[in-house]
Amino acid sequence: MQDITNLAIPKGSTVLVVGANGFIASHVNAWLPVLFDNPYGKGNFELLAVLDLMRDGALDEAVKGASAVISVASLVSHDPDPTKVVPPAVQLIEKTLRSAYNEPSVKRFVLTSSSTTTIPWGPQGIAEGRDIRSDSWSEDALEIALAPPPYTIARAGPVYAASKIKQEQTMWKFFEENKERRPDIVINSVLPAMTFGRSLDPVNQGHASSSELIEKLWKCEPIPTPFVAPSQFPPSFADLSFSIQNLLAGLFSDVEDVALLHVAATILHDVRGERLCAFSEPFHWDKVLAILRKQSPDHEFPADFVSRECKNRIMTKPRAEEVLKIMGRERLTSLEESLRLNVEDLRQGS
Repeated sequence: MQDITNLAIPKGSTVLVVGANGFIASHVNAWLPVLFDNPYGKGNFELLAVLDLMRDGALDEAVKGASAVISVASLVSHDPDPTKVVPPAVQLIEKTLRSAYNEPSVKRFVLTSSSTTTIPWGPQGIAEGRDIRSDSWSEDALEIALAPPPYTIARAGPVYAASKIKQEQTMWKFFEENKERRPDIVINSVLPAMTFGRSLDPVNQGHASSSELIEKLWKCEPIPTPFVAPSQFPPSFADLSFSIQNLLAGLFSDVEDVALLHVAATILHDVRGERLCAFSEPFHWDKVLAILRKQSPDHEFPADFVSRECKNRIMTKPRAEEVLKIMGRERLTSLEESLRLNVEDLRQGS
């Protein structure tokens, strides 16, 4: 790791991680003390229960004395009705920002956004692919998500994407509108894609969020909600291929890369006003199965799903890897390595 001398916030600072018990956030929490040269110990980590993040001022107490806020918490309902998903996502970021901006000690604000804000959602865009850049926005997701009813289950993905688009754009707008009041605050966003990788605590945390998909493939079990809508949930392993095909092939991120980019967006002075995209490579589910079979040739996996390839082209890798190198990591983690880490505990237990 390079010697980081020009920190945005001083060593020993308090960092508030909102939504600290999730898959990505748990890795953010793991890296923060390491990169601040602070070993784990009494007083380095404190868990606060905030029962309702949607309440006005819900974070006012938690943010007191913090130098930075990392907002990882997200509303993931997979409801296809945009009126139930988009407004709450916007309200959540507005309330979180108000609490941060009202605390004089806060100098950095980092939002966990999503690759869904950048990728194509319309049939033509999916078929042709797109150059994915840090300034890409999925206008077609908004068009599909915000169209009049009926709100069919096929719209759940675009609706989620629309909620993340509106949420992140609200953050950038809030920043511009409050520059004069708080010129000392710098904001960044980090965009994970479908995230796989190592579980920090397989016994207590298990395989959370999208890493659970790999566990299900390992165990030849149906894909659970919320990854597949309840109306499409397969009753048996025989229908596993049906459920996995309802998942888009897309871009992949490793959870530790995502976490390190969050920390970089928090502590690096020269990372300012950026969208850091943690996209390592495109993937599809048959590629995932091929890698798993290669790594564990004696283990039984489901048959191929005949899944389509993702044709999106990642243009954001150079900047992500430039930032990761400062943090001590040479490159974005490959899909093969991330899958190996994802099933490490499963392999040991089999």
